[in-house]
Amino acid sequence: MKLTLMSFNRLVAAAAFLLLPLWRAPAEAAGAAEGKRITIRGVVAAIEGKSVKVTTATGEVLVKLPDNLRVSGSAPAKLSDVTEGSYIGATSRPQPDGTFQAVGINIFPPARRGTIDTHRPYDIPGTTMTNASIEKMERTMVEKIEGTMLHLKYKGGAVKVFVPPDTPIVRNVRGSRDLIKPGAAVVVVSTQAPDGAITAVRINVGIDGVTPM
Repeated sequence: MKLTLMSFNRLVAAAAFLLLPLWRAPAEAAGAAEGKRITIRGVVAAIEGKSVKVTTATGEVLVKLPDNLRVSGSAPAKLSDVTEGSYIGATSRPQPDGTFQAVGINIFPPARRGTIDTHRPYDIPGTTMTNASIEKMERTMVEKIEGTMLHLKYKGGAVKVFVPPDTPIVRNVRGSRDLIKPGAAVVVVSTQAPDGAITAVRINVGIDGVTPM
């Protein structure tokens, strides 16, 4: 499925697919020290040498791709792939009763368990990112919507996240530069130098029409 700019803009406006949980490895922290850290969400418009042109909701952005670029992929998944014990990233909106409602779930490989635990504001206004293990899953109904309540536990705390049936679910997989091609939806964690030049630190690419979170 090819993602058009119009459909991408709708997704951004609805915050349906919220990107990729943001953790910072030592190399990323070093890169961020050299410039302002920014996250770019959009669709690859073109490959220009060692740079990629990304069409975002506000226009086109040219991003340099360094030799040490980290690439991952977001592959299609479904709620049945999420089980008790799974390690996930849940992009959610806080609810009045203290729980959260998911707008996107990212399933991490088991090897990531506990390495990127977090519960914090995300880069999409009004949302949080929780990287945590699922301690319990239960069917429930919230405001006449039947869904699944996830009991998540991370280092330092726990939250409950309600997952409506139409919540986008993706799986984080290993990636390569071959995934970066025109038409692919991407989330690029980058640094911006004082002169405005943007250099990618890592990039997450949607596979088979997926929009990364």
